[in-house]
Amino acid sequence: MSTETDRYTSSINRRTILRGAALTSVVGFVGVPAFSTRALATDGILDTCGTLDVVCAIDTSGSLSGSEVANLEAGINAFIDELPTDGSVLVGTVEFGNNGVRNKNDLQNPNGLTVSVSSPRGNTPMAGVIDLADQAVYGDSAARSDAVKLVVLFTDGGPNYTNTTYSVGGYTAPRDASSDWSAASGNGTYDNADTASATVSEGEMAETALVAASVKSPSVGDGDTLIATVYVGDSDTEAMTSGAITQYTDLPTYMADRIASGPEFAIDVDVANVQRLVDDLVAILDDLCCAPCPAAFPLKYEWVETDDAEGDCAGEFVVYDADDRVVPEVDGLRLVSVTCDEDGEPQEACFETTLCELSYVVKAGRDTESDTVTPADTDGVVCVSGIELANPRGKVVSHAISNVVFTCPEA
Repeated sequence: MSTETDRYTSSINRRTILRGAALTSVVGFVGVPAFSTRALATDGILDTCGTLDVVCAIDTSGSLSGSEVANLEAGINAFIDELPTDGSVLVGTVEFGNNGVRNKNDLQNPNGLTVSVSSPRGNTPMAGVIDLADQAVYGDSAARSDAVKLVVLFTDGGPNYTNTTYSVGGYTAPRDASSDWSAASGNGTYDNADTASATVSEGEMAETALVAASVKSPSVGDGDTLIATVYVGDSDTEAMTSGAITQYTDLPTYMADRIASGPEFAIDVDVANVQRLVDDLVAILDDLCCAPCPAAFPLKYEWVETDDAEGDCAGEFVVYDADDRVVPEVDGLRLVSVTCDEDGEPQEACFETTLCELSYVVKAGRDTESDTVTPADTDGVVCVSGIELANPRGKVVSHAISNVVFTCPEA
């Protein structure tokens, strides 16, 4: 049995968002130290999904008020403060509005970046900034080839822009002249702009959706980039033409269906609610590193007493598959601590996991209890306890864990 442990620690001001510890497989007996208090592993952060390079694209168009810009600035900086500073995440920013894209911050450690958002002016060249931000997550000098790539788009409206080329930080959009990439007609400009540049037209929305689809596609451009959208507008149809409303319904729906990597990557929030904005973004990043339930389930952890047990426990857990064969732990699930009572019997077992969701049944004494859990809600850790029951005399008795069976949640 191991006699060492990693104790769970976290910064008061910064949360480790993209966890995903390297979960080591061991065959048969799973020995972990026994402690009177919980001990959880934190090594290997981000090993499951790799590092993250993220660029925040910030709307500074004229439809934002001064107070809204101040709240947006506060929310973005609070979000940056939530990112881990151990090098696993690099973050950059770029602004779009006032007929251009500007004020780019290259990818860097979050602890070195504070954003000052410019005064709002002009239109919203969304197609251009999505293109340019995608180029930055791959092309900045600090970008990592093995990192997950993410663009976070903050906006209070829809795309409206002029037929032009946009440039920032050495990058130019549209980046090439192919019809399946940025410019539908392939002449180096964004051609679907409405002549009334203050409106959000059907053509502009279609062209921007084309750019977003290309950015998200693994077969186009530099790779498979994720896009998260944060809609902070007061009106869901801000400046949309009637044709655009007929085609796309409203802006939050358009962002979720046509721009973001999926509805789970789309946020619709009051910009004044800074904490909600940050919490929703953190939740998106929390989910980036979770994995689907593996085909290797069900998996049973059976308590077995041993003569050579060390510490406070009189045994250890053995892992079995559905055919009662001794097997390794599966990727994404690892037993990290066991707490035993004075008789050496297990009263709590904690498992570290990178799975998005899983179910379990715990047997203690003659009784069983079941639950389905989302580990991201508990920092990637699932702790299973023995079962407390009242005996015939009314005294509460805690029954030790006999086994824990993990299964995939029913669809």
